[in-house]
Amino acid sequence: MYTLYSTHTSGKTVTLYIHSFKPKRIPDFALNDNSTVSDRLKFYRISCGLMQKEIAAQIGVDRTTYARWENNVLSAYPLDKLTLLAEIFGCKVTDLLDEYNKFLIKGQGSYIRNLQKKKSLTRCRLAELMSVSVGRVKDWESERKRVSMKCYVRLMEIDK
Repeated sequence: MYTLYSTHTSGKTVTLYIHSFKPKRIPDFALNDNSTVSDRLKFYRISCGLMQKEIAAQIGVDRTTYARWENNVLSAYPLDKLTLLAEIFGCKVTDLLDEYNKFLIKGQGSYIRNLQKKKSLTRCRLAELMSVSVGRVKDWESERKRVSMKCYVRLMEIDK
């Protein structure tokens, strides 16, 4: 519950606003390894008893932008905002991430280069397996372009 007070010149404190928030269905919802970033953001926000507009204001984005993050519209999220969210929620940034976003943050380029060494794949062969151009693989290695979720899934299949 949030209460906003004001003190008048007479010295009396007057209640201006009381906000009470009951988390919905939080006991029924548990995070697991397959939870999306959206699920995790919603879980932590509700656990903290905060509203979307309050979170949005604290991290400097519009409420509709934050709402889109909770509605699974994005596949990748800005690290600077995730860092702020982790501070607000009292957790580590990695607690907010799914496997795809952990892959992006850890560095897709080094992962791809290590995969090529591990599987003895040339850049050309990896491009064939991924159904992309050699230039695209080069861009991923140098991190000029982000690996899409679809290509990430293919990379994980190759890495099995």
